[in-house]
Amino acid sequence: MVALAGSWTDAAAWFERAAASPRAQLQVLNNAAWARLFYDPTPAGARALIDRAMLRGNDPPANVLNTYAAVLVESGEPHLAWQQLERGIGARAVDDADRFVLGRIAEAYGLRDDALRAYRQVKRPATPGDIPTSWDFAQKRLKTLGVTP
Repeated sequence: MVALAGSWTDAAAWFERAAASPRAQLQVLNNAAWARLFYDPTPAGARALIDRAMLRGNDPPANVLNTYAAVLVESGEPHLAWQQLERGIGARAVDDADRFVLGRIAEAYGLRDDALRAYRQVKRPATPGDIPTSWDFAQKRLKTLGVTP
């Protein structure tokens, strides 16, 4: 999408426009919510998008549950974020998106050192994503916390 749109902000705008459709697909809603969470300092817009995605089925994929958890923690609900993150991880291995959300949950509970450790474990992807990656989110949090990434 970035290759077509030109930049993350342009790709995010495309996902927002596509998500405005009442027939928007699950991953379009998820990507729009994830991008909105990165660019918008308030979680309300991302929450509306991910809530729509969560209504698309009883068994959302792990990446949708991860976005939901990220939005919940940004909305001041770290306990609910943990539940969704745990549901998304299930029996699979923890990935970088999970590490970012774990860092945000730790931060919400005042566990700064644990949050920093989680953020620093997020690896930079080999290629840039269509929207901000977990690494981009982690770098943003590290800067917000006044730590050199």
